[in-house]
Amino acid sequence: MARKREICVDVRNLIIKLRRNKKSLTKGRWIIVQTIIRNCETTGYIFKKSRCGWPTILNDGDARAVMRKKMLNPKLPILQLTDYVAVTTNKSVNAEAV
Repeated sequence: MARKREICVDVRNLIIKLRRNKKSLTKGRWIIVQTIIRNCETTGYIFKKSRCGWPTILNDGDARAVMRKKMLNPKLPILQLTDYVAVTTNKSVNAEAV
């Protein structure tokens, strides 16, 4: 099976331009053309949507602060780290998230 590849922006622009001018859309696979057109009509722009998934609980700064604290004291238990995160960021986090 072939790898999935991103369609470059130029090709996406060409597909949208041909669609708006009511011209033939035979360049490329038909399902990809339909997907590009549908995404453009729903969102208003031609770029791909970002990947789906659960959003991260901690931002980059919070994660670096936790790592810094753990590097300074490697024997620090996870529960104390979760308490530290909860106090400093006002976010309730699970021990697995830390």
